[in-house]
Amino acid sequence: MPEELPESPFTDAFTTNHSATLSERAQILGLLERPQERLKQMNSEISRLKQQVEALVAQRAVIHKFIRAHRALLAPIRRLPVEVLSEIFLFCLPVDRNPVRSVKEAPLLLTRICRRWRDIALENPRLWTGIHIFVPDIYNMPKDERRRIFEMRTAGWEAWLKRSGALPVSLSLHV
Repeated sequence: MPEELPESPFTDAFTTNHSATLSERAQILGLLERPQERLKQMNSEISRLKQQVEALVAQRAVIHKFIRAHRALLAPIRRLPVEVLSEIFLFCLPVDRNPVRSVKEAPLLLTRICRRWRDIALENPRLWTGIHIFVPDIYNMPKDERRRIFEMRTAGWEAWLKRSGALPVSLSLHV
């Protein structure tokens, strides 16, 4: 037993249905005073320590973020010349079909990694020389909605084709 707890004369009664007498009740209540006070102190100490742990966890997160941000500056990919990255980006394009207008694959995916990659991808016309155009079934839609979708898609296709510059373009169409 921890030393803070007094010796109990009632341990034999724990496993019985013994009903404490008035004098035993008073004795039990007296016996519980110190342990209950100690329990309150411990709960307060635990709360204080939890707050300290939470503060330390928050500080650790700030330090971790600082370290990660600065380590990223040391990444070898940052030292690659633009020309090398441009060539690597070409290997990211699908090989068995033309790329689609999706941010889940190159070349659009490459424009969402970081500002540098975006600039490199947008300035490399070879990334934009193929496109697969999917024309959705919009003819059952209201005319205004049809027009809005068509204009939005047309603007995207035009931007894509403009990025290819004067290079020949491979176009596939799904209607």
